[in-house]
Amino acid sequence: MGEIPTRKLVTTMEISVARASPTTMAPKAFILIETGVGKTREVSSALSDLEGVASVDAVTGPYDIVAVIKAPDLASVGEMITSTVHTIDGIVRTVTCLSVSDPT
Repeated sequence: MGEIPTRKLVTTMEISVARASPTTMAPKAFILIETGVGKTREVSSALSDLEGVASVDAVTGPYDIVAVIKAPDLASVGEMITSTVHTIDGIVRTVTCLSVSDPT
C-alpha cells in the first residue's frame, strides 16, 4: 500500500536532472598572478593567446596581472591552470579565485 514504483521514481529523477542542466553556470575564475621582474608584458601576451582566457589586465599591488578564465566545468578550470597557465615562463606565483556570483 502506497509504495512508489522504483521505475517511476528513476524516470522522474532523470527528468529533473535534464531540466536542471541548462541552468548551471559555467565556472569563471580570477587568477592573480605574480611575475618575475620585467616579465609582466611577456606573461600577459602569453595568457592572451590562450583559449578560454576572457581578459588579462596588468595591475598594481601585490600581484602583477589579473586574468579571467571561463571554462565549461570546474575540472577544465583546474586543468587549464595547472597544465597551461603554470607552465608559462615568468610566472612566479598564482592565486585562483572562483566566482560565486550569479550572472543573471
